[in-house]
Amino acid sequence: MAAGANEARSRMVVDAVARQISDFELEPGERLTEEGLAKRYEVSRTPVREALTSLQEMGLVERLPAGGYAVRVVRLETVADLMVIWATLEELVIRLVARNADRASLERLLAQARDETSGDPMVEEQIHSELARLSGNQELVRLLGTIYSRTGPYRRLDGLNRRDEIHTDHVRILELLVDDHAEDARELMREHVERSHRFVEMLLRGGVRSVSFDASA
Repeated sequence: MAAGANEARSRMVVDAVARQISDFELEPGERLTEEGLAKRYEVSRTPVREALTSLQEMGLVERLPAGGYAVRVVRLETVADLMVIWATLEELVIRLVARNADRASLERLLAQARDETSGDPMVEEQIHSELARLSGNQELVRLLGTIYSRTGPYRRLDGLNRRDEIHTDHVRILELLVDDHAEDARELMREHVERSHRFVEMLLRGGVRSVSFDASA
C-alpha cells in the first residue's frame, strides 16, 4: 500500500511540475530541490526523488553537477524537431479516435470546444489531451504529454496572435470527426500543427535560439 501511495504522490508531482513548466511558472534554468518540492507539494522526499527522475527522463529537467536539478532549457531547434514528431502523432490520434471513440464522447468534446472561451490556451491544450485519451492508446497519451510539456511555452506564444484561428481549427476538427470525415479531420490536424511549426521555424530564421517567459506578463 505504501508503494502505491508513493507512486501516486510521485505522479502528482510529475504532473504538477510539468504543468508549471508548460505554463511558464517555472523558468528555464530555475533550480529545483527535493526539499523545496517536498514542502511545496506536502509530500515526503521519496516520491519527489522519483518524480525528478521521471522528469529528467522526459527531458523537462536536468541534473546539476553540483547537485539538485534545474528546469531544462529547451532550444528552439529541439522544439522544431519535436513539432515534426507532434504532427505525426496527432495524425495517428485522429485515426485512432475515428476507429475507437464513441460518437457521444466526440459530441461532448465538440460542445465543450464550442462553449469555451476562444483561444484560452489551457482549454485548447485540454482539447488535444482529451482527443489523445479518446484514441484509447495510453502510450500515445504519455508521449504526447511529454511533447505538450516541452513545447508548451512556444505553442502558447504562437497562440497569442492566432487565438481565433486555433479555436476554429479545434471546433472544425471535432465537427469532421462527429460527421465521420476522418480523413479531412486528419489533414486539418496536420495543417493545424504545422502552423505552429512554421512559427518556430520563423523564430529560428530570425536568429532566436531560446525564449524566456514572464509568467506575470
